[in-house]
Amino acid sequence: MITKNRKISLLTINVCIYFMAIFFGHSLYSQTDYNHDYPRIAIYQWNTRAPASWFAKFDIMVTASNTAAFAKSVKQINPKMYILFTRDINAGQGAETFYSQWTALNSKGEKVMIYNGNRALADLTDYCPLVGGKRYNQVVAEYLTSINDFSAFDGNCTDGMIEYPGTWAATDIDLDRNGVNDWTEHGESWIKQQWTVGNNKILNDYTTLNKNKIFLVNSGNFHDFGWTISNGVFIEHSWAVTNWNYFRERYADWMSKARTPHTMILEGSATFRESGRPAITKNDFQLVQFLLGTCLMGDAYFMYIDLDAGEHFFVKYYDEYDVKLGYPTGNAQKIYVEGDSWAPLAVWVRFFDNGVSILNAKGKPQTVTDADLAKLSGYAGPYYRFQGGQNPTVNDGSRFTSSTLGGYFLNQPIGKVLGDGLLLLKSPQKVVSEIVIDNVNAGTSPASEPATLTGNWINQQYGNSFTMEEASWMGVYGYASTSAGDGSTKATFKPTIGVAGNYEVFEWHGYFGDTPTQTVEATNVPCTITLGAGKTINLTINQSTNFGQWNSLGTYYFSKGTDGQLVITNKANGIVLADAFKFVFKGGELDNVPPLNPTSLKLDEATDKIIRISWSAPLAASDGDTAMLYEVYRNNVFAGISYHPTFTDTKLAESTQYAYKIVSFDDAGNQGTTPLTGSFSTLVDQTRPKISSVWGRGSLTVEVNFDEPVNQTTAETKSNY
Repeated sequence: MITKNRKISLLTINVCIYFMAIFFGHSLYSQTDYNHDYPRIAIYQWNTRAPASWFAKFDIMVTASNTAAFAKSVKQINPKMYILFTRDINAGQGAETFYSQWTALNSKGEKVMIYNGNRALADLTDYCPLVGGKRYNQVVAEYLTSINDFSAFDGNCTDGMIEYPGTWAATDIDLDRNGVNDWTEHGESWIKQQWTVGNNKILNDYTTLNKNKIFLVNSGNFHDFGWTISNGVFIEHSWAVTNWNYFRERYADWMSKARTPHTMILEGSATFRESGRPAITKNDFQLVQFLLGTCLMGDAYFMYIDLDAGEHFFVKYYDEYDVKLGYPTGNAQKIYVEGDSWAPLAVWVRFFDNGVSILNAKGKPQTVTDADLAKLSGYAGPYYRFQGGQNPTVNDGSRFTSSTLGGYFLNQPIGKVLGDGLLLLKSPQKVVSEIVIDNVNAGTSPASEPATLTGNWINQQYGNSFTMEEASWMGVYGYASTSAGDGSTKATFKPTIGVAGNYEVFEWHGYFGDTPTQTVEATNVPCTITLGAGKTINLTINQSTNFGQWNSLGTYYFSKGTDGQLVITNKANGIVLADAFKFVFKGGELDNVPPLNPTSLKLDEATDKIIRISWSAPLAASDGDTAMLYEVYRNNVFAGISYHPTFTDTKLAESTQYAYKIVSFDDAGNQGTTPLTGSFSTLVDQTRPKISSVWGRGSLTVEVNFDEPVNQTTAETKSNY
C-alpha cells in the first residue's frame, strides 16, 4: 500500500521537485494522519442538529459548534475522522471581545462592510490599532486555542479568512489610517502584502501553540499565503473550473508545500444554472461526477451542496461516496490531448487499487474506450461500472467498453470548464447509499423526493426530530404533526429505487411538545408498506417511545422504480408525527416464498366484551423466513395486527359469535397461502350496571349516569331504584 506522503496527485513537469518537497519539506510535525481511502468525503455544516450517525459517514467535518460532547459522540461512531470547528476571522469571531478599533476603515473613516453590509471587516494587518496592548491578529490564535477542546477536536478552520480585501474594499481602504485611499497611495500589491503579513502571523501563532493540530483556511479559493503553515484550503462554491490546467497546477503545487495531514476541501455547488441542466440541483449527477473527478486528481476531500442548502446549512450524500477505490497506484495521466502544450485540454485518468477515475476536462464531449485505458501505465482491467441506486442510467453495473463523457466551455474561448467524470471498479459491485425520505427536501436523498403530506399537517421544529437544519425561513422544518382523526390525513414516503433488492426500513420520529415526557403521541400509527406487484404490509408504529433514533420496521424486497412507498395516517389514538424513513440496501434476490401458515387457533379468554385468542406460530419456510406479523380479521373485516401469536379483541357485544381469520406475513411481504380460521363467542353480561354519578337538573329532574350502556326504559323506572 502506498502511504499518503508518497501520493502526488497530478502529473506535472515538476514531479521530481514535488516528490522532494513532500519527503524533505514542510512535514516536520503533524496531526495523526488517518490516510483515508478514496474518494475522501467532507461535510462543512454550521449546525449540528442532524444525528451523530449522519456526520460520522464523512471523513472530515467542519462545524460552527465547539461542543466537545457532540464531537465525541460522532467520533464514537467514526473514530478515524477529522472534526474541526470554525470561526469567521473576517467578521471578528477570532476574539472573545472584538473591539470597534479593530475594524478596517476606508479613507473617510467609515467601516468596511462585508457580507452584503451585514458585518464589518476586521483589520488583520499590523496597522490595526492596539487595544489592551494587542492587535486583532495577535489574539486570534490564542482565542481559537482557548475555546478548543483538543480531546474532541482535531483543530480549527476559518469560515472566512480572505487573501486580501480586494472585493469588499475594491475602491477604498485605508489600512495605514492616514486618511488617504491606499489604492491610490500604495496600490494593490502593497494592500495584499499587508494583509498577507497578518494572515501569516495568525497561522504561525496557531502552529506554534498547536504543533500537531490541523488548521484549514477558508479563503474561498487557492490563496497565496500560509501554505507551509496550514493543512488545507477550502475551495468554496465550485460549480465549474476556470482554466482547468491552472487549477491542476495550483492543486499539485499546494500538495507539495502544505503540511500534513492534507485537509483541502473542494466544495461542489450548483450555483450556475442554465437551460438543460437539472432543475432539482441535488440531481445534477454529471456536475457531481465532474467535480468529484477533479478532486480525485489530488488528495483533497470532496463535498457537494445543492441550491436549497444556502450557505453551508446541509449537504447531500451520493452513491459515489461509498465506492471504495482504495489508494492511487500512480499519478494522473492524460489522453485525447488538444491545445497548447502549456495549457492542454485533455481527458485525465487515474488508477487506484480497486478501480479507476476518468475525468473529461476538455470542454467538449469525448468518447473514452477500454482500449484507451489499456494503453496507460497502471491499467488492470477489465473494469466495470458499479450498479448504483441514484443514477442507474450511468452506473448500471455493466462491463466498461466505452463512454461518452459530456463537457463544454462557458465564455469561449477561455472560460469555465464544465465536464464529466466516471468511476469504474475492477469487479462488478452494487453500491447503493442509504435512501432517506424526510418531510422536507433538506434531509431527503438525491434522486428521491420528500414526503407528500395531504390533509391537516402542521410544520414543527425541534423535538429530537430528524433534520439537517431547522429554519422556517428556508422552508426547513423538523417534522410535521397532526391530531388523531379518521385516516384522511396522510403522509406518503416514496423512495426512488435504482437497484432492486432487500432494503431494511427504518422510521424516525421525535416527540411532540417541549419535552418527551409529554406523552401525547400515538401508540398505534397505521403504516402501510407497498412493495409493488400488489404486495402490501400493514404495521403500526408506537411514536410515544424510542424518540430521536432509527427504529427498524423490518427488511422488505423493493422493485426498481417508484412503485414502493410507505403511508402513515392519523387514524390513531394520539398525535401522529411525519418525520423520516430510511431504506438501507441489504442485497439479495426477490423473495417469492410465502411463509407457512399458523395452526391451532384457540380461545384463551372470553367475557361479555372481550375475546382473547392465540395460535401456534409456523415453522420457518423453505427460504428460512418465519412469520414476521399476523393480520387478524373479524367477520372478514380487518381488526388489527399482531407481532406475536396472540390477539385481544375488545369492545365487543355480549353473547355474540365472531368469526376470526389469521393471515401470516414474512418480511418480504409474502402472505401465507391458507388463513387460520375459527369462531368464538362473548359471554352473557351478568354484571349489574353501577351508578357512576347523579346530578340534579332543576327541582324535578335527576340525571343518573352508569358505567355501561343500559336499557333506557328500565333505567327510567323509579321502582328499580
